[in-house]
Amino acid sequence: MTKSSHSEIVKELTESISEIIYMDSHSVENVVSATLSPNHLNGDSEEQSSIHTITFWNVVKEKWQNVLLSDIVSIERLTNTEKQQKQWNVEKEIIKILEC
Repeated sequence: MTKSSHSEIVKELTESISEIIYMDSHSVENVVSATLSPNHLNGDSEEQSSIHTITFWNVVKEKWQNVLLSDIVSIERLTNTEKQQKQWNVEKEIIKILEC
């Protein structure tokens, strides 16, 4: 996913852990593993993002981080991908069959 709207990025982060690539104030490209998924926040919450920033949980540093929306170069889903979803669905079906 390249340049996206605020709501699209928040939705993506809420559903998964994603890799965000952004440019800092020194024009250095940074890569961060980020999420807003309740499964990874352990009840922590942070103020909502504004329309110009994205606030997310930095999975590696285990802290909240803000990035300007305009600085985001790309975002790529790392977890909860379609392939993983299909695999989980197959595993659930196998478990159902075995439980019968």
